[in-house]
Amino acid sequence: MIGEYSILNGRLTYKMPEEIDHHMAKAIAMEIDALIEGGGVRKVVFDMEQTRFMDSSGIGIVIGRARKLKFFEDGEVAVCNMSKRVDMIFKSAGLYDIVKKEEK
Repeated sequence: MIGEYSILNGRLTYKMPEEIDHHMAKAIAMEIDALIEGGGVRKVVFDMEQTRFMDSSGIGIVIGRARKLKFFEDGEVAVCNMSKRVDMIFKSAGLYDIVKKEEK
């Protein structure tokens, strides 16, 4: 396991690590995909509280899970606990057009 997570009523909350780069991205994506496929998950919430650095591969994780869940009528991806830096990355990349920002 790479990240801490919880699943409750089809909602997966996944705590992202402090740094998300191409070395971590593939393993994180595979772990989340396995949880989606094995647990009846229809909503993924990326908890970014610890995340201080994220490159384009981190953006790819979010976009990839949004694509995966769009096949479900009630599928949804959200983020929460954004630092100002990571929030700026999401805004610049236009990610808030496809994922919801939750306040916690």
